[in-house]
Amino acid sequence: MKIQGKVIDINLIPFDVTLDMAEHFDSFIKLGKMFKKTSLQKLKEGKAEIQGEIDGKPIKDVLSVMYSCTVKILTNADESITEDWIRKNVSSEQMMILISALLEPLMDQWGTQKKMMGL
Repeated sequence: MKIQGKVIDINLIPFDVTLDMAEHFDSFIKLGKMFKKTSLQKLKEGKAEIQGEIDGKPIKDVLSVMYSCTVKILTNADESITEDWIRKNVSSEQMMILISALLEPLMDQWGTQKKMMGL
């Protein structure tokens, strides 16, 4: 993935992020389902708003954890990327695309697990 001329490998996930993602796996899956229902184009254009709760928590709290994970992945992928650089150079639309890209493999894994369990 390329952001502001920097090539980012979103597959380089630090261990602490892996732990965060595992801890919030169910919430992230539900967030991913919400993203799938809302077209990515609408998210990019800022015309879609995702509201409500996930597992008794406001969606903004789940998005906050996912945002934090995404920032850690970006800063780990390239040492010149800092949180300040992200705030200045990555639009909210780009961040939503990144979050969607990170949620996609989780959704695939969840789908595979469901099939294996016969659900």
